[in-house]
Amino acid sequence: MSNLWLLLSLAGTFMTVLTVFLVVDMRARERNRPVALLQSQIGPVEGSYDLRKNQLEGSAVNRIVMPGAKKIGRGVGRLLPFSLAERIEEKLVFAGSPEGWDAERVVALKIVGALVGLVGGALSTTVLPVPPVLRLVTIVIFALLGYTIPSAQVNGMAARRQKAIRKQLSDVMDLLTISV
Repeated sequence: MSNLWLLLSLAGTFMTVLTVFLVVDMRARERNRPVALLQSQIGPVEGSYDLRKNQLEGSAVNRIVMPGAKKIGRGVGRLLPFSLAERIEEKLVFAGSPEGWDAERVVALKIVGALVGLVGGALSTTVLPVPPVLRLVTIVIFALLGYTIPSAQVNGMAARRQKAIRKQLSDVMDLLTISV
């Protein structure tokens, strides 16, 4: 008798899942019906923009790792007593606000870099025959390198731009003096 109840409960569960799937599918089709109707009347549009294709063109790191790392970066940024994100944002302004760079991305890159450095240091020390103290020091150095590389990149961009501004400042001042 218990086998019969088990079979009935499995069939009922299957039917419930199937019904929910069909209802969700019908609602999605109903929601897309006006768009499908318009597309059938207009026909294919030349040069149309496919958002899904555009999103899938990015690298897997930008699509998968970076959003999660940005969330972690925001959480870590709130926990830190000093204003890491504000200082990075200031450096990015000095660097000319490069496209694709924001404070959250740099903090996320710092976290990912530290984790990659930690794992890379651990893997490299397991391959090499080194004493345990040197192994720990190597792991810490790799993690610190991974953490500091994004900041060094932003600082380098800011320094190059500031140097270019200083170099062109006298010419701009001359042009302003002449034009006024």
